[in-house]
Amino acid sequence: YRNELDQEVLGTGLPIVIASLGKTPDVLDTKWTIITEQPLSIALLPVFQITRFTVISLIVVLFGSLVISLLFANRIIAPIEEVYMATKQFGEGNLAYRVHVKTHDEIEDLANGFNSMATDLQQNIKELSHQNQLLSALRKLDTVALTTIEVKPICQAVTNLIREDLGYVFGTIVLIDESIGGLRRVAISRAKGSPLEAVLKSLPVKFEDQVVPLTKKDNALVKVIIGGKSLYTERLYDIQRGIFSPDISDGIQRKLGLKGIFIYPLIT
Repeated sequence: YRNELDQEVLGTGLPIVIASLGKTPDVLDTKWTIITEQPLSIALLPVFQITRFTVISLIVVLFGSLVISLLFANRIIAPIEEVYMATKQFGEGNLAYRVHVKTHDEIEDLANGFNSMATDLQQNIKELSHQNQLLSALRKLDTVALTTIEVKPICQAVTNLIREDLGYVFGTIVLIDESIGGLRRVAISRAKGSPLEAVLKSLPVKFEDQVVPLTKKDNALVKVIIGGKSLYTERLYDIQRGIFSPDISDGIQRKLGLKGIFIYPLIT
């Protein structure tokens, strides 16, 4: 209440009672009362302090909880979003996409599983594509073989197919010519406007006139004929020995951008 000084106070009062000290106590009610007052700000100070401490502590705890929740949420949600993005990319056919998650938990295991699955799918699709490519090439060869029995047209069709359907720079077929005791080149891939066409026109010896003697045993073509086994070389000069010098062969290889040459024996 407010006292006579208009101060907000907390007060209490006790009545004054006078008692005699004789054998028979006499009690006299004086109708007086002792009233004590204390300003409310002082009387309720502990309550105010506890309330303020509780409110501040609650705010600190709530703020701390919010920060921790955001940190943990980002740690959990970000990897999940990364995995979700991977599923979206895979669904759109982008199998080259990879999930990069390092959480050391089940989410990382899931991400690694997605990456492994994408790698396997890529490999399977690549193998299927290659098999389809080969089947398509074989069908074309069947068509050529059924329409002609002439050697040169079949050889030309095979070399064209090596370039157009299998994606190599060029293919060439060399046959044994018993009359000259050497290997004569009978077919090479044709493609108008390609670097190969320009190289063929600039050769010092025409392609169809190039003959490798069977006695030239250091030539890779002769090695394959004699051994009956396939061979791989990274230098064009290995199949040009006995025809062109190393400088001319290396120059041709640079112009065509050849990285390697596969040589296979054709046995009937």
